[in-house]
Amino acid sequence: MPPNAQLNVEKDGQLSTSIRIFALIRLGINDSSKIAEFLHYSVNTIYNYRARVKKGAKGDKDDFEEKVKMIGINVKNATN
Repeated sequence: MPPNAQLNVEKDGQLSTSIRIFALIRLGINDSSKIAEFLHYSVNTIYNYRARVKKGAKGDKDDFEEKVKMIGINVKNATN
């Protein structure tokens, strides 16, 4: 992601809503309604966060979430 669109941990160590949403996606929870229920947001809010983050991503936006799911996979396989 370009520097102006990067997601960062807030000062007190809490994760932003965007990071929490994509952390759940990384864990395999893809359904916006399940994410909304888990985080106590509306489905539309989750959709908007997902769209906003994907809009700021470099490269193909269509496979952005698939790339999020792959975070750490190569590291895990390299240590085995």
